[in-house]
Amino acid sequence: TYHCQTNLITHNGKAYGDYCKNRCCSICNAIRKAKLIHTYKPSIETWSDPHFLTLTVKAQPKTNLENWINGMVKAMSLILNRCRKRYLRGKGIKLIGIKSLECNFNPKKKTYNPHFHILCASKDIAETIKREWLELWNRDYKRTGLKRHRYALTYLQNIRKVNCTEEDLIETIKYGAK
Repeated sequence: TYHCQTNLITHNGKAYGDYCKNRCCSICNAIRKAKLIHTYKPSIETWSDPHFLTLTVKAQPKTNLENWINGMVKAMSLILNRCRKRYLRGKGIKLIGIKSLECNFNPKKKTYNPHFHILCASKDIAETIKREWLELWNRDYKRTGLKRHRYALTYLQNIRKVNCTEEDLIETIKYGAK
């Protein structure tokens, strides 16, 4: 990133340069985010009732983080496949939205909090995904004999109506662009 935009060429009053396209470069990352926003915004503006959904699991220490993130990605894939099959059978709604994964660090407890940001086309879609998420993360494990564990608490899963499409789109895309 040190060499990003170091060589500038001007021609007919316009400046041209070479971008490094590294994920940690703030200039290239800003361009990547702007392209994604420009791509998704027209579609999202056609949604009549967009909602912003945040799905999370229990905070984890660094040693467990990779396994938990992999589990979250698998869980989301399972949910999407289940809902897609229900929709194709005529027994469910079609899921429309954009998702990204973010992970925050708590320096006091030394834990990480991975969570999904999902911009959904309707409240029904957000509630369906939330219900499936809670069911999956809080089920009984009969084969192992474990009692019900609460890995995803209901009050930590947040659904809210989108008031500013651009702000929520930026919130969703900024992590996926990095």
